[in-house]
Amino acid sequence: MSDIKSLLGNKVVSPNIDANRYVQSTGIVLRAYEKDNVCDIQYLDAQCRIKTKDKVEVLVKRSNDDWFPQAGDRIEVQIYENYVYITGQIITDYNTEVKPRQKLEQDIYADGADSSVGCLIF
Repeated sequence: MSDIKSLLGNKVVSPNIDANRYVQSTGIVLRAYEKDNVCDIQYLDAQCRIKTKDKVEVLVKRSNDDWFPQAGDRIEVQIYENYVYITGQIITDYNTEVKPRQKLEQDIYADGADSSVGCLIF
């Protein structure tokens, strides 16, 4: 009977524990150190407990607006065993958070009365 118990423990229960080593979660930036590419954050761990971690590396590819987490920003966090990484920004309302920061790259209006119609931005 103990063989069945150990078989179930090793083959059925343990793989579930190993699968939980990688967790995607959320957090809040407490302090940002852009020069060092790290932030102090507060985040939810795999058991949904609030934890604080200092000097967490930011793994966000720089886009056109060069976003870097600032104090108070909500962020996506990737947790793998004891390592924590910032992987992105949480955007709750695109129209109020992103659109006001976008810049118009070209004039969208025609330059003259006989010019071709504008409205083309590449």
